[in-house]
Amino acid sequence: MPIRPELRHHYRTPAWFAARKAVRERAGDRCEACAAPNRKTVLRVFRWWTPATPEATVFFSAAS
Repeated sequence: MPIRPELRHHYRTPAWFAARKAVRERAGDRCEACAAPNRKTVLRVFRWWTPATPEATVFFSAAS
C-alpha cells in the first residue's frame, strides 16, 4: 500500500525503526495472523500455510 506524501515524514525515522524492531521481536519474526515466517515464500489458504515447494504448488493448482 503506498504511503501518502503528507505522511512520509512518519516513516524511516529512528522511532519508526525502534517500533518496527519491537513488533517483529514480539511476533517472533512471523506473521501475527497465520504464523508464516517473514521473508520466506509460502502458499497461504486462510490461516494455514506451507512453504512454497514445487509439490505444494502442484497440489494447490490441482485443488483449485
